[in-house]
This record gives sequence, C-alpha cells and structure tokens, in this order.
Amino acid sequence: MELPVWNTCAPASQNAESSNSSPPVRSKLQAVSLDNCADILCFLADFRVLVCKQHCSGVVNLDKHLLERHATPANVRKEILQRFARCERLDPKDVELPEQPAQPIKELGAPLDGLCCKTCSFLTVDKSVLRKHLKKNHQQAWKGEKSELFDSVKVQTFFRGGGLQKYFVVDLGIGENGEKLDQDQVVQQQLSGWQTVRQQLKEDMQVMAEAAKTDKTGWFKRTGWLSFLQGRNLAHLGYQARLPDRSEAKLQLAAKLTEELIERSVRGLATLPQETRRWLRSAQQTEIDQRPLARLQNPESQATYTSYMVRFVCFYLRIVADEERRVDEYVAQRDQAVGVDSASDEDASTESEYNNSDMEGTVDSNGTDGVVPQPQPRRVVQADKMKDARELFKWKDNQKALAIQLWLMLDNSDAAAQTNALLDSLASFVLTGYGSDEFSSGLVQYLAVLGIDTQTNRLRTAKNFSYMLAGVVYCVRVLAAEKILPAAERND
Repeated sequence: MELPVWNTCAPASQNAESSNSSPPVRSKLQAVSLDNCADILCFLADFRVLVCKQHCSGVVNLDKHLLERHATPANVRKEILQRFARCERLDPKDVELPEQPAQPIKELGAPLDGLCCKTCSFLTVDKSVLRKHLKKNHQQAWKGEKSELFDSVKVQTFFRGGGLQKYFVVDLGIGENGEKLDQDQVVQQQLSGWQTVRQQLKEDMQVMAEAAKTDKTGWFKRTGWLSFLQGRNLAHLGYQARLPDRSEAKLQLAAKLTEELIERSVRGLATLPQETRRWLRSAQQTEIDQRPLARLQNPESQATYTSYMVRFVCFYLRIVADEERRVDEYVAQRDQAVGVDSASDEDASTESEYNNSDMEGTVDSNGTDGVVPQPQPRRVVQADKMKDARELFKWKDNQKALAIQLWLMLDNSDAAAQTNALLDSLASFVLTGYGSDEFSSGLVQYLAVLGIDTQTNRLRTAKNFSYMLAGVVYCVRVLAAEKILPAAERND
C-alpha cells in the first residue's frame, strides 16, 4: 500500500549511507479543472519554471502532461493552456539553479536524500550512478570506507524525469524567510507534518466510499465490490491472490500444472469443429460468434491470461492450506494441554507425600525468603493475513472436497492424477450456478479480489480491469471445453 510520506528526521542529522531517489508519495491525485488549476499548477517566476504540485516536478509540455498524467478533457486542457500561455518558461536545459545550499522550494515536494561527490561536487540520488561517476571521472573504486567518497545531503530538482534532472543542495534548517530555524521550530514542523499524514490516512480509510460517490460510470455499483469488500483489508486480500513464493513448493507445482493444463486445453481446440469453437467464443446464448475460439496470436498475452487462472488456484489452495495449518495447531495445543493436565495430576499425588513447610523456596509469613516470579515477556500477536480471505471465500457443493483432494494429490508423484484432480477442481467452479447471488460463486469472489490493485491498495476501474476479466473468461472457456469434451476422447 502506498502511504503519504512524513519526514521524521530532524535537519541536524544526516545518514551518510541512506539514498532515496523516489519522489514523495501522494495519497491521491486531484483532477485538474479550471477552478483548481491555479492550486495544482504553479509558475515559479524566479526560475521561469511551471511546476505541477501533485507530481512535484516541472512541466515541459503542459498539454501532454494534463492528458497523460491527469486525464484532463480536451476542452478543459485548451482553456488551461490559454491561462498559462502568458508565463514565459525557459527550456529545461537553460534553467539556472539557485545558489547552494538553497532554501527548500515547497512546490517541488520533500527534499530527497542525495549524494555529493567530495572531489567535484557531483550530485545524484542513485548510488549506482555515483559509483560509475567515481570510477569514470576519478578512478576511485567503490569499496572500503565509502563515507570518504561522498557527503550525504538533501537535494531537490526542478524536473524529475526525461533525463532533465539537475539536483541542487538544500538546507532544511532555512525557513521561508531565509532565517535559520531553532530546534523548537523544527519540532513544530515535524508535528505539523505528522498531523497532515494522519489526516491523509483517515481519508484513505474512506477510499471505497469516496470511489462510489465519484464513480460516474456505475462500474463499482455494477460489480458490487464496495459492499462485498466493505470493512476488509484490501492489502491482505490482494496478497493472497499472488503468484507462488519460492517457499511455497506445493503451490509452485500447482502453478506448473495449471499452465500445462491450459496449454493442453488450448492445443485441443484445434480438434473441435469450427462451428463449436464459434459457439464457445460467443458471449450470446442464441447467437454464434463470427470468429472461432483459438490460441491467442501474442504468446505474452496467452501467458498473462494463464497467470490469472494460476493466481485463482493459488488463492483457494492457500485457504485450504491455512485450514490445514489451523487444524494441526489445534490438535497440537489439545495434545499439549492433555499432557500438562496429566503431569499436574502426577505432581499433585507426589507432592502430598511431603511436608510443604519444609520445602525450600516457599514464601514465609513475612514474604522475605520466597522465590520472586520472573515477569514473562509480552507475546507479540501477528496479524492474521488470511482472515479476510478465509471469511469471504464461500465453497459450494463439492468444491471444497475437490480442492482438498487436489491439495493432498500435490504430495504424490503421479502427474496425470494431479492434472485430473486440478481439472476436476477448476471445473467445479466453472460448471456451477449462482442463482441471484453472484458472490456465491467462488470464481466471482476471486474476480473481486483480482480487482484490488496491490500497488495502490485501490479498486481497479473498468479500463484497468477489463483486460483481466477477458483473460479469466478465455481460460474458463477453454477449461470448460476440455472438461466437457476431453481432447483425448474427441476422436472416439
């Protein structure tokens, strides 16, 4: 999840080994309109640079920036261009940097962690760039005590991309009036920044409700994601639909089997009559499609479509594995509790044979000779990242039994049996009905989870999800054809 940045480091302390070239992260972007363009776009007259405050960067081509970065309509872009036409801007290579160390320019965002070459004052935010610079220009190797090669500084740049970056050093201890800040002022600035971040985090908690209010297409209302995912941790849900990790050996095997199964199913399409494949490709129940269902021309698209079904298999198998783990933990705790109770009974019977008053380490009437119990360390409770997936995912009919059978089959070495178990499991989600409740289908539930953008912790809009939906539909069709009309039996 991307979170707003609050710089908690006081200006007095600098870490020589730190380097961060990423721009400041904003919680969300505001649409540019005629009413707010003066608040989002700012012309720095002293440097003759037009800056976008949301991206904390100078703008070279305003029309292109508004179109690609803010999706501003053409008529609005035209009027905004006319409004800023009187601003005489310099070419990026002609912009003069301020005298260094300079006062931070707030329109350029929070200063970055920079690296300054001690030999020639070359500035960068990337250690690899500095390493190449030292080797090429000063014949200095990047080894040993690296702090002798560079100074850690705070830097800003008017332009952040396109090879137009020219960094300059800023002094965080200089206020807007050019005066040095005392420690109290620094603390107040840090507290102010913390309060701003806290407010932005509160706004992020209402992101789904806000999405519903601003949705002009009815997309979120049509999908039903807002009500289905209400109160859930989107980051945890999206994390469970990821591709297998290196440590997940059984899921890696399941992913490989899924890829092979879909490849077999796609290859088997060639054995079907063309009219049958036209029906398979049709989205209508009573109208045949003009083109038959076939292998995609682009191999990369074919692999991408397959990956969506691989993630679905990993998603519900993780739920099965989590249930297996929870059962094992319960049995282990129960056996441990039974063992402790048995040991307690034995201790009680043995202890009755002795005089407790004669035992060492007991507490006397004054409480001075007793054994002082040691405080137990506080137990850290780990977040249950499977909780939301476990509670949301609903099984129907024999889906769970087939999934468990597949999970157990992954421990065997019979590849044919594993593939058959996988096909049976996937077919149980494909060849089923859901009545009036779409989210009673496990596959539809997965589509809601697939609609979570794990990079921004937001729900995907229609244009960012339609190609994913198309991939799942394609895989569902070829798997259904393989289940109903197995390729190995078509000649018979």
